[in-house]
Amino acid sequence: MPLNDYNDPELEFPRLQARIQKLTADSFWLQIWVREKPGEDRRQIMNGKRTGSREDAHEIIREYAEREGLPRPGPDDIWTD
Repeated sequence: MPLNDYNDPELEFPRLQARIQKLTADSFWLQIWVREKPGEDRRQIMNGKRTGSREDAHEIIREYAEREGLPRPGPDDIWTD
């Protein structure tokens, strides 16, 4: 689970939050959200199964960050199962 407190106004917003859930040796479920302001609900921008490795999941997260014009999420923003 992410370690950030998304109610903390000291964090830089907007920011991405992600979850990577490994399904098989070569597939994962990826969810990505945008947090616009402290304490607000997150907006889901990606939710689906993908083929590839954990590194592939992180590359997809980087692509979404660029697409949304946001900094890449840090380790405390990414939840892995």
